[in-house]
Amino acid sequence: MTSKTVTKLEIQATSEAVWSYVTDFSKAAQWMTGVQSLVRLDEGDIGRGSHLHLMSGGRLREVTVSYWQTGKCFALTAELGDVRTTFTYRIENVAEISSLELSIECSFSGLKQFLAPLIRWLIHRRGAKQLPNVKSQLERL
Repeated sequence: MTSKTVTKLEIQATSEAVWSYVTDFSKAAQWMTGVQSLVRLDEGDIGRGSHLHLMSGGRLREVTVSYWQTGKCFALTAELGDVRTTFTYRIENVAEISSLELSIECSFSGLKQFLAPLIRWLIHRRGAKQLPNVKSQLERL
C-alpha cells in the first residue's frame, strides 16, 4: 500500500540560497518538524547512496539519500520496519523567488498496512510544516 502527497510553496530567496539551506543538514532541526538532528555518516561528496542518522522523538534512524541532482532536487528515504518513507525536495527559481516542492511517499507492508491511515496522517502532518518553516527561516535572513 503506497500513498503520496505533494505541497509547494514560494520563497523570497534564490534557488541557490534555498538549496544551500535545505542541504545543510546541521540546520535540519530548524525546519524539519520533530527532528532533533540529522548527521551525515559518510565522507566525500554527498550524493545518491549517502547515509545520515536522524534523531527524532528520541529514536535514531538511518536515512539514505535516494536521489541527488545538485541545486535542483534530492530525496531522503527512511525505512522503519514495515514503513518506508521518501521525502523529495525540488527547487525551481524565477528571479529572486524560488518554489520549493515537497513530495512525501509512504509505503506499508506487513501488519503496518492496518495502521497505514494513522501513520500516513502523522507523517504528512509533520511534513506539511517543513515548507513554511524553510520559508520563515530564509525570509527572516
